[in-house]
Amino acid sequence: DLLTKVSDQAEQIGKVDGLESNVVKQGQYTKILEDAVMTTSNQVRELETITGKQFVELKSAFEASQMALSGYKNDVLRLSREDTRIWDEATRLQQQHDEDVQTNRDHIHGCHKRIARVREEFEG
Repeated sequence: DLLTKVSDQAEQIGKVDGLESNVVKQGQYTKILEDAVMTTSNQVRELETITGKQFVELKSAFEASQMALSGYKNDVLRLSREDTRIWDEATRLQQQHDEDVQTNRDHIHGCHKRIARVREEFEG
């Protein structure tokens, strides 16, 4: 009977030692997993920081582009108005030129008529 109890106790001690060994292994696995989770967490934080900085940079670049675009828009509008003004002036000057050419032709024609009349008077 005592031998059985000693044997049972030895068996129990073996089981406890096996459980203790399993607990130690589980602790080691837990530490490995904890380290992996911590590393991943740090990487996520770093990526969030980088992403935040890149977002701010992109937003700043977008705002700068919008300002430049607004400036270009104003320049295009100004140049368009200037182009219209120049075109209107060129059209006016072309019309005035055409009128002046016609007036000069009329004067030349009138001069030729007077010359012809004067010739007739001298010859006649």
